[in-house]
Amino acid sequence: MIIAWQGWRLEVPDRWGPVRVEGDADAGYLLMADLHRPRLGMRWKVAGGKRFKAEVAVTAAVRQEVGQLAAQDARPLSMDGGNWQAPLLYEDDEPPGRDICVAYSLTSGRIIELVYHAHHRDRVLTQRLLPTLVDTSRSEVWEWSIFDLSCRTPSGMVMAKHRLNAGDLSLSFTHKDGSAVTVRQLAMAKLALQRRPMERWIAEQAAWHGKQFKFGSSPVESEGEPKRVRQQVVRRRRYGWAWWLAKGYTVLARHDQERDRLVIVDATDEALASELMDTVGWASTKQTKGSMESMDTEED
Repeated sequence: MIIAWQGWRLEVPDRWGPVRVEGDADAGYLLMADLHRPRLGMRWKVAGGKRFKAEVAVTAAVRQEVGQLAAQDARPLSMDGGNWQAPLLYEDDEPPGRDICVAYSLTSGRIIELVYHAHHRDRVLTQRLLPTLVDTSRSEVWEWSIFDLSCRTPSGMVMAKHRLNAGDLSLSFTHKDGSAVTVRQLAMAKLALQRRPMERWIAEQAAWHGKQFKFGSSPVESEGEPKRVRQQVVRRRRYGWAWWLAKGYTVLARHDQERDRLVIVDATDEALASELMDTVGWASTKQTKGSMESMDTEED
C-alpha cells in the first residue's frame, strides 16, 4: 500500500493504516498502526538558516528521540532514491523497541524522521521501508494517497483541510492564485447511488459552498468514457460585492465501477477539476502487493 502525504511517499504493508495525521507541509506527524500496535511514525519539519548544518540538525533530532547516550550508537546510513544528506540510523539492541532513521532532504529542505516500532529483531526499516521513501519539492506535482483515496495536485497547491471519515474521504487544496479544488470519495458506490441519485450527491457537494452560490445549469452527462456528470455552481448576483468569493465552481462526479467508488471533484476552474479527476485512484494501479507480502512475513 502506498502512503503519500505532504510531498513524501512511502510503501507500507496493506494491514497498516493511518491512525493519526496532523500538521502541514512545513511540519507534521503521521502515525500508522495495525490491529495490534503502532507500527510506524513519521515526522517532518522544515530546517534551514544561515548557520544550518544538516549533520548537526539530524544528530539533534536523533538525540531528542532516543536520548544523549543512545544517540551515540547511531550510525551513518546510505540512502538511495533521493537527495538525502547526513542520514543516521539507530536500531534498538533488545526489541521490542524502536528503530529510527533521520535524514535531511535536499529536495524539500525538511528533516524527515521514521520511527519503526520493531516487535523483534528484523530489518524492515532499512530493507523494506527506506528504499521506497521518496520526497518531492514544492515546484513538482504532489501525490496524495491515504486509506483508499489517491490523487495528484498541480505544483503550488497546498492542503487546506481534510476529512477522513470511514467510507467518506475528502481532501481540499488551495493555491495562492485563488484557485481551489476538493476531491471527495465515497465507498460502496452502488449502495450510495441506490440511496440517492448522482444529481443529489452533486447537490450535496455544491451545498458545501454555502448560500452565496446556486446552480448555474442542469447536470450534464458526458458522452465519452468514463461517464461523468457535470454541474455548474455560480455565485448569486446579490453577493457580487463579496470579492473574496469565487465566481463559481464546476462539480464533476463519476462512478468508478472498477473500484466501486463514487468520486466527486469540485474546483474553481473546470480544467482543474477535470485534471484532478483523471488522477483519482492512481495508487490503486501500482503493483506493490508482491514486495509488501514479504514484509508481512518477516514481521510475524
